[in-house]
Amino acid sequence: MDLGESSLDNALAFDRIPPAPHQSLRMVNPALISVLSERSKKRVAADKEFVEVEKDIVKYVDRKKRKTVTLNEESLRQERLEEEKKAKNKIEEDPEVVDGPIFPDNDYNNEVLAIAADYVAALRGNSAKTAGSNNAANK
Repeated sequence: MDLGESSLDNALAFDRIPPAPHQSLRMVNPALISVLSERSKKRVAADKEFVEVEKDIVKYVDRKKRKTVTLNEESLRQERLEEEKKAKNKIEEDPEVVDGPIFPDNDYNNEVLAIAADYVAALRGNSAKTAGSNNAANK
């Protein structure tokens, strides 16, 4: 059960576009990335929605690795019904999926904003002790 363009019959060959020339501002260092990553991991681990998504990912990967399918029609039908029911419930619970704002108030977007706030605080020096040396402050 491969997904993505590469699994299609007429998929385009993979290629890379060379990066555009640009001036590096060097506003991020490995210590800052480490701090931002650790803070994000703590928030994600404490968020029940992200925990559910992680369970879904593990279930998907396990199913993808599976090389056999049960011949018990009832068991297979039950498994499919559970997945369809879960997907339907997810859509019903989140009406913003169909008609909503461009940047909805959800766990993913809130985490993006939290990471951005951590980054801005580090650039301002509010997290200089935890982030290590701040390149913006060293200029």
